[in-house]
Amino acid sequence: MTYIKPIALAAALLAALTISFPAEAKSDTLSSAEEAVEEGKISDKDLDLLFQQLKEAYRKGGNDSSFDWKGMSSVILGEILKSDDVQKNKKLKDILDILTGGSSPKEEPAPEEQGPDRTLDAEVRPNDGIRRAVISAFDIPKKDWKTTHYSYNFMDLDHDGKMEALVLVQGPYTSGTGGDTLLILKEKDQDWEKDQAISVIHAPILVAAPGELHLPSDRKILIFKRSGGGAKEAYAALTSKDGTYCTAAEAEEVKDQEIHGTLLLVQKDPAPTLEEKEK
Repeated sequence: MTYIKPIALAAALLAALTISFPAEAKSDTLSSAEEAVEEGKISDKDLDLLFQQLKEAYRKGGNDSSFDWKGMSSVILGEILKSDDVQKNKKLKDILDILTGGSSPKEEPAPEEQGPDRTLDAEVRPNDGIRRAVISAFDIPKKDWKTTHYSYNFMDLDHDGKMEALVLVQGPYTSGTGGDTLLILKEKDQDWEKDQAISVIHAPILVAAPGELHLPSDRKILIFKRSGGGAKEAYAALTSKDGTYCTAAEAEEVKDQEIHGTLLLVQKDPAPTLEEKEK
């Protein structure tokens, strides 16, 4: 596995080191928010301003020359080392993740550990909420439930602390020679609803921060193997603009390189059909 050394160190230091923060933001302007961070007078509002600015910068490709990305990374990391506020540290780490794109100094992994930082086998336990959302998203008639399979994992794609469900749907309504369909679901009223469906997808999928590939995207990048259906076999990256991912056909080809992230929807066990319900 690869880890950010200072982050691991921070976990051990948080209980011993303390810092106090004012309850109110120093200012509603971004520049003052930056100053507040640098002066150690950061507040929740300052953090929120920085977080939103960073997300917006990534929508533009992360090329905002007026923002000191490297310098702010060091400042944020320093605040993590000093703070014992659990909630504030979660925000700080989210900001650091965007600032570094997962590319800050890491321990060199052993040869057998090169590649994804984490691998998640696809969940194959029947889930009634996801099952209902799949049926609704594709308007699948009951007669085809027994031939439609689904598997899933959960991932925060937006850096907002809320999990999305990434569902691989395989069946007559969602699959073809080019692959299956990835259905992204978001939570609503303690249930799931369709966020987006992307067809012609092959699992597993690697989820990576935009900085790993230096591609503009306002959500985490989804990397998959594109093959079949007349397409040249290659790995491709799904990027997002204004909260919507591009199509598989529009995805940019990924050249040979080491990319860190989470590999999910690894198919090891048989996926349930839409006929199966939670027990």
